[in-house]
Amino acid sequence: MDILKKALTSASTEVLTASNRLILLVEDDLYFYRTSDWSLEKSFLAITSGSELFGDPSSLIVANNNEFLVVSSGDAMVVYSLGTMEELYIDTQTSGTVVSLSSDNAYLAYQYGNDDIRILDTSDWSTVINITSVTDNSTAEVVAMSNDKTKVACASYASGDVRIYNVSDGTAYSANLDTLDGISSMAFSPDDTMLMCSQGIS
Repeated sequence: MDILKKALTSASTEVLTASNRLILLVEDDLYFYRTSDWSLEKSFLAITSGSELFGDPSSLIVANNNEFLVVSSGDAMVVYSLGTMEELYIDTQTSGTVVSLSSDNAYLAYQYGNDDIRILDTSDWSTVINITSVTDNSTAEVVAMSNDKTKVACASYASGDVRIYNVSDGTAYSANLDTLDGISSMAFSPDDTMLMCSQGIS
């Protein structure tokens, strides 16, 4: 329970649940707890120390098939195999912390550079497409993949700009959508006919 106390008092903690597990990212240490009895199943200490990931990790996503884990910071993104914790993919040219997986885990979208979006095929971590200059006024900090993998939405936290792109060729479906400033997360509806946006606190 000392680790759980550390998580509660740390300024850098991310919490996620998946497959009857509680997953804690405390600073750069990763812990898996069984929710049935709260026992520690496994831990990975200093998971970013062997990579080029700079700064404190600030976001994590576990694929819903439990095959891989995505750890991101404001400087880089690293994908690990959950079986071996081997690095599957690393990118040190990202400046956003929000990444998005398609519902079948086949595509991973994230901010690349200042205002580009990169989409990866998770079967071999190859690039499906780079969509450039996705926002007019500021960086694309939040991304969301549609469930059918045909669309990707990007938004700026600062300006509230939102735009939806075609994954096949990178063309925009429309001009920027009129939304409020401070968008911190987005998600498509199950049938991909609606896009939900959440406003954070700056």
